[in-house]
Amino acid sequence: MKKNIMHTALIASMAGILLTIALPASANPLKMKMQHKKEAKMKEFYQEVNATPEQRAKLDTMHTQFESQVKPLREEMWTKKKALMNYMASPNANKSEAMRREEEITQLKTKVDQLYIDHAFQKKAVLTPEQQKKAETFMQKETQKWDEKRKEYKDDGAEPKED
Repeated sequence: MKKNIMHTALIASMAGILLTIALPASANPLKMKMQHKKEAKMKEFYQEVNATPEQRAKLDTMHTQFESQVKPLREEMWTKKKALMNYMASPNANKSEAMRREEEITQLKTKVDQLYIDHAFQKKAVLTPEQQKKAETFMQKETQKWDEKRKEYKDDGAEPKED
């Protein structure tokens, strides 16, 4: 019995070491889960609009380009938000400087929103008119799901989490 426990512990330790080696340092389980959700949602969208392999390839390329443009803006926004929070906690903070910093964050968010709108219209241009109608229906369903989640969280007093 003692031998079996030691054997199991050794196997578990080795599995942990192998996983640590196999996974890159940047492998964040939450990020991986979010990435899988995004991929599943894109696959669902492609199926819903009956996208051709060529359209899927174009849309995937466009999505990759969009993410590469947005990622640094989101990171900068997060950095500035943390800096604002730290600034406001300091005894020397003043309202006008805090508002100036918030405006910088707002400008970054506006850039992200504008890129998203551009991306949405670029995606739409790849689809046929019939597919665009299917995409509109898909988005309406997704918006309705999001609204339901938001209402559920609002009733709980919490903020919704994006899918």
